[in-house]
Amino acid sequence: MTTPVYLQIIQKLVQENTLPDGSPTTDSMIGLKKHLSDPKSVNIVYEQIIERVKNDKTQNPTIILRSVQLIKMNLTKYRPNKEMLLKLDDFCKKIDSKKSASLAKSLKYIRTLIARLLKKRHSKTRTKTRTKTRKEKEKEKENTNHKEKSKSKSKSKSKSNSNQNQNQIQIQNSNLNQNQNQNQNSNQNQLQTFENQLNPNLFANNYLYLKANPNLLPNSIYLGSLLYENNFGGQFNVKKANGAGNKEIIIGIDTSKAIQSQPIHTFQEKMSEIMKIQKKEEEKKLEEKGAHAKRKKQIQLFQYKNYSEQEPIDLTKEEAQQVFDCIIQSSEDLQTRDMASKIWIKIVLDFYVKKDQASITRSLASFLELLNSEKPEDRSYAFSLLFNTCIHANLMTDAAFIPSKNANSEKFENQEKNLNQVLNVQDNLFEKLKEMLYILVIKNEKDQKVWKAGLNCLLFFIFGKGYADKNKVISLHPKIIRGLITSCLSRDNIVFRQLVRILVNRLYSNNNQLDFRCLQHYGGSNFIAELYMSTSSEEARDNLFVILYDIVVAKISKKKIKLSTEEYEQIELIFELLKRLGAPQLFPQLFKFLPDHYWDIFTSFVFEQQLQQVQDLEAITQKLSRSFFFEILSEFGEIISQYWKLEHEFQKELNNTIKTSEISHQTLDIIKSLLESEDLNDQKNGESFLFEIMKILYKTKGRSKIENKKAAVSFFNKLAFSNEPHNRYAFLSITQRLVLFHKSRMLKQRGNLPVITAIIKFMNDNLTKVTQNTEQNERNLIFMLDIVMSFISINIEKKTQGPNEENYCDNVYSQFLEGQIVIPSDLLHIVNIGIFLHCFNHLNSKRYSDAKTACLVLIAEKCKLNNSSFESVGGFDFFKSLLTKKDPKIVYFASSFIQDKLKQLNHEKYSKLFSDYLAKAQKTKETQIIKNPYFFVRQILPDISSNF
Repeated sequence: MTTPVYLQIIQKLVQENTLPDGSPTTDSMIGLKKHLSDPKSVNIVYEQIIERVKNDKTQNPTIILRSVQLIKMNLTKYRPNKEMLLKLDDFCKKIDSKKSASLAKSLKYIRTLIARLLKKRHSKTRTKTRTKTRKEKEKEKENTNHKEKSKSKSKSKSKSNSNQNQNQIQIQNSNLNQNQNQNQNSNQNQLQTFENQLNPNLFANNYLYLKANPNLLPNSIYLGSLLYENNFGGQFNVKKANGAGNKEIIIGIDTSKAIQSQPIHTFQEKMSEIMKIQKKEEEKKLEEKGAHAKRKKQIQLFQYKNYSEQEPIDLTKEEAQQVFDCIIQSSEDLQTRDMASKIWIKIVLDFYVKKDQASITRSLASFLELLNSEKPEDRSYAFSLLFNTCIHANLMTDAAFIPSKNANSEKFENQEKNLNQVLNVQDNLFEKLKEMLYILVIKNEKDQKVWKAGLNCLLFFIFGKGYADKNKVISLHPKIIRGLITSCLSRDNIVFRQLVRILVNRLYSNNNQLDFRCLQHYGGSNFIAELYMSTSSEEARDNLFVILYDIVVAKISKKKIKLSTEEYEQIELIFELLKRLGAPQLFPQLFKFLPDHYWDIFTSFVFEQQLQQVQDLEAITQKLSRSFFFEILSEFGEIISQYWKLEHEFQKELNNTIKTSEISHQTLDIIKSLLESEDLNDQKNGESFLFEIMKILYKTKGRSKIENKKAAVSFFNKLAFSNEPHNRYAFLSITQRLVLFHKSRMLKQRGNLPVITAIIKFMNDNLTKVTQNTEQNERNLIFMLDIVMSFISINIEKKTQGPNEENYCDNVYSQFLEGQIVIPSDLLHIVNIGIFLHCFNHLNSKRYSDAKTACLVLIAEKCKLNNSSFESVGGFDFFKSLLTKKDPKIVYFASSFIQDKLKQLNHEKYSKLFSDYLAKAQKTKETQIIKNPYFFVRQILPDISSNF
């Protein structure tokens, strides 16, 4: 219990550190820090800072600002308990910061920091709980003498929500399996923060019912049914094993030998050791080359001092124009352009300091001049120049916003004015950036590098404060967001996931209701469907599925004019059921190919088959109307049909082909002209047309003769060798849809390995054609890998994404490396190793690190299973060459394979080499390196060729 005297001492110290006039003494600052560092008094100090502001009747702005700055300086180092963090957050929320920009910035910083601290505390608690559970499970396994494992199909998830500032964007994060109780107190006028998981309850009114009835639906989920039993009559047939409780078995496929990667995060320490060794070796090489090899420093044009210490560049308008002309004309002379750019940035910022609005307008117009250049390098540089101008604008204010000991109040006020000036400059430049991006939309910019430069610049402005600025996102025109997303090469990385979040928040910016006018600017349901099909990111699929479901509901509402209360309840229940069946992750396959009468089969599955045996879902199905459920699914079917619908003239030509059973040269010429068109809509028509032709060929195979069949097949195969990347992409897309078509026809033969082998052989043949053409387009390479992985992989568990795992890639490759996906050895054995090898050799290591690593793991597994595969990739030479790569994951898995392969080839020789290595390690007292295969393999490399 705190004594009055002790409390008075802290009160006095707080007052001395927040005086409106003058600065605190050194003794008072040291005394306050002493109490902050004491766990017994840290909460009291923060409490007294809050009371200091509350008890000040004059509400002196200087006292408020200094109190806030006192919290800001100490909160990172001296952390109070959870209750005090919540009090501080509430305190910051109530302060009026409209009159002071520096105060507003400090409050935002504090509230963001508090949110992170609260999440870290929650994460630690959850980690401890999981560790305890894991230990208990291990004990159970020992006591039950290794009983058969029964893995949970899902995990209920919960996260702490923090109240963010109104100006902070709140964006949907990944998971649809979030606890329904979680956001009961969340503000309906805000969307979720980037750190929070996606919660469908925060969307439009059609998701409020479950929020009001959180106990209606149990937490446990039955995911296996839709995934295996009913997915196009997929290659797996899951049945309950007699007397095995909830254990499931897969008929026809031996999953006992399934390949499951040990979670890659468990190797982080070993990979860090590899990186340290590589860094030392690089430094050693530089030393051997001598001082001449070191990079020469460029002469600085001017020192980066605060603008108060700089002198303006005194140039006439003509001279300033000459500087900018030098930027445009010296695109190939990078050093001259760099020098001219630095001078130009200084000129522009001088105009801002002088508040010369006419000159500012003229100088910003010069960015558009660069953007109108015919050279893509110049158009990209326009965004780089704008970005660097914004960075240098920060020199217009001091780094510290708290006055030093000898500072006077006048200097402090000047700092605040400078900060406001910087914010005004940045806002002004952001408006120019939006104008530049919209010009790219209008001119239909094709160059990926230009869009990438614009995207990098935009992300800096949106996330410049450490969080996504809600107002900036809402101010973006939907067509800009569409252009950025369309230009994004990889549909599975973190950047794409962020762009989808921005898209969703822009769509739901109006009271969390789907903005259909905004949706039309994006391209309507077709654009959402295209994104939904093209990504394997779970979070992106979850977000996009909610949009599609809202579109479905809106279409039904329009048909019925007005929905009844009972129908609204049905909408909530159907959404929850689809969510629990894993529909957001499985429906993309239906969007690529929807089998005939599939919704009838699906409805029967829900109301007549396995779901009736699952107690968790029985409560839902009993309340559902079968006819209304079918109506919802049928509307999904309408969206799919609309996406692939042929234009009238092409549909007429297709109907004529079906009627006459003849594929004419005219038909093939039409398809060729569509595929060769630069118009994306024409390309889609061409792909859809050709797929329908190929489908007819396979449907009528062995029953009736189609005239000119060989010409059609030859035309299709030639696409794999086309010079145009989008034609090769169309070939891959049709191949994937044909694979799904074949899967749909094996409904009565699922689990039949020979049938599966035939489908994989078809896939192998088509994908091998693309590799023979030495495909190097990364979009096509990653798509080719997606086709294989989506067919042979099995999800075994759902990742619970923690609050500090924002950089986690949730695509199929990352999940495989984390052990959440397994691949049956029987299926991997059939896939051509050349497909994995080609993708591994040609994918970019930085952009597709996880995909490359997954390829290497699968190559290694095939080499373990089959010596001919090992020889086909180049044997030990191939894996030895990987030991010099810069990606530590590649190096680790390569060395791990070499070690395993040596043991497999000759166990005696391997044991002798390892014993010698161990003896050396013990002498040098570095026995910990034995755990890392990289060190062992490096040591014995010379002996591999001679002994093995």
